Amino acid sequence: MKALSSHIEMRRMGIYKIWNTVNNKIYIGSAICFYKRKAQHTHDLLSGRHNKRFCNFVKKYGIASLVFEIVEFIDDAKTLINREQEWINKMQSFVSSKGFNVSKIAGSTYGVKMPESHKKACSKRMKGNNLFSGKKHSEETKRLCSIASQKKTWTAESSKKLSLAKRGVPIWQDKKHPQLGNKSTRVKTIAVYKNGELIDILQGTKKVAEKYGGDHAQVVRVCNGIKQTSHGYVFRYVEPSSRMCTCGKVNARLTLSDRVWTCETCGSVHDRDHLAAQNILKFGLQKQNIITATGGTSGRASGRVVH
Repeated sequence: MKALSSHIEMRRMGIYKIWNTVNNKIYIGSAICFYKRKAQHTHDLLSGRHNKRFCNFVKKYGIASLVFEIVEFIDDAKTLINREQEWINKMQSFVSSKGFNVSKIAGSTYGVKMPESHKKACSKRMKGNNLFSGKKHSEETKRLCSIASQKKTWTAESSKKLSLAKRGVPIWQDKKHPQLGNKSTRVKTIAVYKNGELIDILQGTKKVAEKYGGDHAQVVRVCNGIKQTSHGYVFRYVEPSSRMCTCGKVNARLTLSDRVWTCETCGSVHDRDHLAAQNILKFGLQKQNIITATGGTSGRASGRVVH
């Protein structure tokens, strides 16, 4: 799918249209970010998750026949849907001979006829569900639900309840997960520090969270410097170099001409060549489980480890 706009414009908000070079049929939509919306359309069309009319066209003529074009920039998100509706009415993109929109109403599926297979699936899922039959929420419950829906973050208790509720849900059913048995390319090596000393190196945030407490998100926040510590530990993504102090602080401002530098956190003075050798040795031995938690060596290696 080609785009007829600059990179900066694609990060803005407004109304867009997708038209094809075969018969000029169009699709009208609105987006908070044109770039993300275009990527979502591309994914849905190639995976067959878009509306049937649009997917059939792409299956026959290919995604390359589509062109993504910005129609109007909008600064107020509250007017986005209203402007989308005006453009849908103007272009009549919901008419099958003119466009790919399946609904006459922007932001809603009202009036769209669902296929029989979808209706049967919904009916089967809802049959026998009478847990709330004849009951009504109290005003206090409604108030609490309103407050909960406005929260921007999940509490640890809510996250745990949601996790337990979703366990065992057959998302993939009879199909094998595409990544099952394959090593994830996103797993990063993480160094763990305690009181300024390197005590451990683990693969992935999950193992760090299990061993030193917290959760995946908390480990990531500490690694990225958003949070200082987690249960007294400091986590850093492992990139052993001459810019990393022995306390874990990384001085990103160093240039190649800076051969000696002082750590702002612990005050240590480092020669970059010597520091790089120290870090490579320390991380290498730690990765092989040769350095123990106290900084010494295990029975598999002998000799003194330079810190």
